[in-house]
Amino acid sequence: MKYSSSEDCSSYTGNYYTKDAVIEAVITPIVGVSHKLIFRAEGIQRQYLIGFDGSHQVSLIKKDFGYERLITVPFEWKHHQAYVYKVEYHENKICFFIDDEKLIEYNDSRFSKGMFGFGCLEKGEAVISSFKIKEVG
Repeated sequence: MKYSSSEDCSSYTGNYYTKDAVIEAVITPIVGVSHKLIFRAEGIQRQYLIGFDGSHQVSLIKKDFGYERLITVPFEWKHHQAYVYKVEYHENKICFFIDDEKLIEYNDSRFSKGMFGFGCLEKGEAVISSFKIKEVG
C-alpha cells in the first residue's frame, strides 16, 4: 500500500474495542518526515501516534483534541529505506521498536482501547509493504 498526502492525514481500521495488541509494519518513507503508526484511536481527535517525527528522531504522540509529544528520542533514518516498526501496548505500557531495536518504553493511561492505522502530521509519502496485528492479553 502506498500513501501520499499534501497535508496531514490518517487512515484507521480494526475493532474500536481493541485493548492490548502488537502491531508490526514495514514502512519505507519516500517524502516528508512524519510517518507514524496509530493505535488506540477512539476517533480522529483521540489516539496515540508513534514513529518518525522529524529528521533523525521518533516520537510517541498523544492526540486528545491537540497534539502532545510524550517522548522523543534520536534515531538516524533515511528516505527510500524500509524499516520494521513494531509497537506493543498492554494496559498502560507502550513499547516501540524499529528493526528489533527498542527505542521507546512509556507508560500512559489516557486511552485504553481503539482502532489502529497509519498517519502523517504533514505532507508525506510512504510505502507500507507489510502489516500485522495480534491482540494480546
